[in-house]
Amino acid sequence: MIAFLSWNSGVIQLGANKASIHLNFIPVFASIFAVIFLSEATWISVYRWACRRRW
Repeated sequence: MIAFLSWNSGVIQLGANKASIHLNFIPVFASIFAVIFLSEATWISVYRWACRRRW
């Protein structure tokens, strides 16, 4: 909720044209924060596990 309020505040201050460039960074930072704070598995660790497993 705080992230969306911050985003809207940034759009108001910067304008839609400048803020839209940074819209693509939202999934990147969400993934980073999920790995750091929620201990989620990264795609690299999942790929390593899949390569070690024999089908």
